Amino acid sequence: MLVAVGLTLISAFTGWRAVTGDSKQAFVWKIATPNIRLDEMIFFQFKLKQRKKILLYTVGSLVCALLTIFFINAFYTPPKVKSYSWNSLSEVSKDELEIITWNIGYGGLGKESNFILDGGTDWLPESKLIVKKNVSGIVNFIKSQTPDVFFFQEIAKASLINRRVSVFNSVVDTIKQYQNIYVSDFCTHLIPPPISINFGLGVFARTGLMCNSESRLLPLEPRRIGAFRKNYQMVVNQVSTTVENKKWILINLHLAAFDSNADIRAKQLEAVRSFAMKQYQRGNFVVIGGDWNLRLAKTEFPHQTEDKYLFWVHDLPDDAFPSDWKIVADPNVPSVRTVHQAYIPGDNYVTIIDGFITSPNVEVVAVETINLNFAHSDHHPVKAHFRTINKTN
Repeated sequence: MLVAVGLTLISAFTGWRAVTGDSKQAFVWKIATPNIRLDEMIFFQFKLKQRKKILLYTVGSLVCALLTIFFINAFYTPPKVKSYSWNSLSEVSKDELEIITWNIGYGGLGKESNFILDGGTDWLPESKLIVKKNVSGIVNFIKSQTPDVFFFQEIAKASLINRRVSVFNSVVDTIKQYQNIYVSDFCTHLIPPPISINFGLGVFARTGLMCNSESRLLPLEPRRIGAFRKNYQMVVNQVSTTVENKKWILINLHLAAFDSNADIRAKQLEAVRSFAMKQYQRGNFVVIGGDWNLRLAKTEFPHQTEDKYLFWVHDLPDDAFPSDWKIVADPNVPSVRTVHQAYIPGDNYVTIIDGFITSPNVEVVAVETINLNFAHSDHHPVKAHFRTINKTN
C-alpha cells in the first residue's frame, strides 16, 4: 500500500515537470529560428514532444491511485476488539429484557427485489422510490414497537446499494428516545459518493440501559480476486442486573452466507460459542441474537424453489452449543425468504435463520416472529422476552 502511495506521488511530480518543460531546449530553438515567437515555439514544442509524456504520466498517476484504493480496500481489517461508549449519565439495572432482532436488508430488498448473489439478476434496487417505500415501512414498524433493545443487521448509511437513502439516519430520527451504536462490517475506503458503500450492525437501546459495548472480529472469508470483502463481527453489549456483579451479555451478530459448505460459518460459530461460554461460566446472563444464516429449526413451509437456489441453506449443528442452552425461534412464521426472484408467497423458499440462543440461566418468557409478508426486507423481525434465573451455575 505504501509503495502504491509513493508511486502516485512520484508520478504526479514527474507529470508536473513534464508540463513545465525544459527551458534550455526552448532557447536553443529560439536562436536557430529567430522569426518564430518564443511563446509560439514553446506551444509547438509542447504539443509535439510533451503531449505523449503528459498522457503517460497522467495514466500512470491514475493507475497508481487506483492501485492504492484497491489495496486499501482489499487489505483493510478492523481492530480485533473495539470499544464503544454510550455516554449514559445513569445506569439502569434490569432482570427482564425485550429484544427485537431484524436484518433490514439495507432498505433495498423489499418484496419486489431480487439479488444477484442469491441467483437473481440485480445488483441494486430498481429505483430510489422503491428504497424509500421500504425505509418508510421499516421505520413505521420500528415506531410501533417498544423493546428495551433493537438489534439490526444490514442497517446501511447512504450507499450505492440503497440509492443513497440512509436507513440508519431514518431509524435514528424515528426513535430518538433510544441511544445507538453503529459497527460497519462492509465499508469502502477512498471511494467517494455516489458509489461508496457503508452498512453493518446497529444496536439501539433505551437511555441508560447499556453500560458498555464492544465489537469483536470473527473469522473472515479468504481473500479473493477483488477489492472488497465483509468484515464479520459480533457486537457485545453489557446491561446491569440486580444480581451482584452479574450482567446481561447481549450479542448482536450476522454470520457469513455465501461460504462454501458453511466452513466460515462453522469457525465463526465456534468463536461465538467460546466467548459466550466464558461469559456464562462467570455467572453472566447470555443472549445471542441476529441473523445466523443457519437454520435454527427444521422447516417444511410450502415452496416451489429449485434446489440450485438453496445452496446457502445449512442447519445449525446439533452440537453448536451445550444441550442446556436454548434456541429461541418462532416455529410458526418464517424469518427469511430466497432472493433469487421477487417474493411470491408459496413460490419462494422460506425458512427460519433469525432468532436467539440463550445460556441456561436465562428464562425465555415469549418469542414471536412478526409476519410482514417480506414487504420491506427479505427478513422478518423476531421479538423475544427474557428473564434472569438467579441461581448458581
